[in-house]
Amino acid sequence: LWGTPDQGQSMYVETEPGVWSCIKTLGSVVQGGQEGQPVFCMMLMAILRGVRNELPSTAAQSVRAYAFVDDVTISVDQAYLRQTSEALRTVSASYGLELVPSKSAVYIPDLRAASPEEFEIRAEEVYDETGGISLRQDGLSLLGTHCS
Repeated sequence: LWGTPDQGQSMYVETEPGVWSCIKTLGSVVQGGQEGQPVFCMMLMAILRGVRNELPSTAAQSVRAYAFVDDVTISVDQAYLRQTSEALRTVSASYGLELVPSKSAVYIPDLRAASPEEFEIRAEEVYDETGGISLRQDGLSLLGTHCS
């Protein structure tokens, strides 16, 4: 996305009504800057499209994404968890980004009432399938709201 390090990326912004100016962005956007949100949205859409393109059509059809600011929830059929996780890592890496397991979680509603033993077995499987993402039994917090 950022072009070459010495040339940067051209970002066009409306500086006053009807007047567009080119700003060269080098390295990354400034957190909290005006270009941050649009660039994040463009990156997110590119990654999600790339993930769908990496997956077999039946898996791609099961992918649903919900995003608000920088909270992203991806819903996928359990059968495609490993493939989706791998696709997320591959596509993100192609943009120089990394999926951070410690900031990610998997929630499977059917396991909410699982015994501790059953949950532990599945949690180890999910950890291995996803490259280190933990399985949550008690739901996920989305946009400050607990969902289970």
